[in-house]
Amino acid sequence: MDKEQIFDTAALGGGRAATADFPADAAFAAATGGVAEEKRGEAHSAGPIKKTIFKYLQPAILLAILAFWSLAPAAVTGNPWVGSFAGIAIMVFIMGLEWVNERHAHWRLTLREFLEGAFYIVCNRYVFGAVSAVIIYDPLKAFVMAHGLTTHVATGLPLAVQVIMLIALHEFVQYWFHRMLHNHPWLWEVHVPHHYLTQLNTMNAAVGNWLEILFLGVTLGVFFEMPREALLCAGNIGGAVAYFAHSNIRFDPPRWYSFFFTTIEHHSLHHSLNYDDTRYNYANELIVYDRIFGTFREGEAVHVGQDNQRRLSVWEQTIWPFLPLVAKLKAKKR
Repeated sequence: MDKEQIFDTAALGGGRAATADFPADAAFAAATGGVAEEKRGEAHSAGPIKKTIFKYLQPAILLAILAFWSLAPAAVTGNPWVGSFAGIAIMVFIMGLEWVNERHAHWRLTLREFLEGAFYIVCNRYVFGAVSAVIIYDPLKAFVMAHGLTTHVATGLPLAVQVIMLIALHEFVQYWFHRMLHNHPWLWEVHVPHHYLTQLNTMNAAVGNWLEILFLGVTLGVFFEMPREALLCAGNIGGAVAYFAHSNIRFDPPRWYSFFFTTIEHHSLHHSLNYDDTRYNYANELIVYDRIFGTFREGEAVHVGQDNQRRLSVWEQTIWPFLPLVAKLKAKKR
């Protein structure tokens, strides 16, 4: 079997390349036959009607979200509880789809995956998300407004155009942020805990180190005045695409959809055991940015993870970026 090269600076105490003994997906499939059998079984499990439904389900869900925020009465969209729970309802719905049309049996949600995912959703999405708003986003917004750097050019546009603008502006920043995390040794240590996932499913979308989570809300959209409905709709659609990209669901989306939006095929390759593949498909929501900036790679990974598919505990995820520093300090004391 071929060996793939990965960087694990925390484990090695430096920026050296380590050779891990995990097999590439193709080699693994050839050696075990398990992946091929699994795919054959999945192919026979879905009839033509089911395949058609799931082919168009992703764009249909995104259109349904847009329709809700466009057409629902102001008394509904203006209710703060609706804004708070819409994202949760979308996530739960997508989780349910994993039981209807599963992609891989070995990605199936386990009790541990569920509990850890719930922990990260609460802590990262809500606790650290709120902290990020207070210490980063709100001060940035206040600075922009105080210096007259905002524009009202988008306030009179249709909601659909406003939503497209907000998603594109946010994803542009996140694409380059994500790419930077992969290409700087210390920043890679902040991001790599997310790549220690050994299964992709909806609950894992929020797994990551808290230092990275603090910056996920940064967007160029801060320079544009937008109505509340547009902000919430863009957040719901972007969140749905991110959940799709981590979900254990067998979709086969239309080509036009997968040209613009990140899919599970694109993102699973980014989580591949092959270190080189993790340096492609950076976009969380709009894969078209990878196409534009030369980091797109076609393909799909069946097996994901790092370091021989080692699992990190919640504590390891939390302290991981500081392990190289701890290792250096211990080395100095010797």
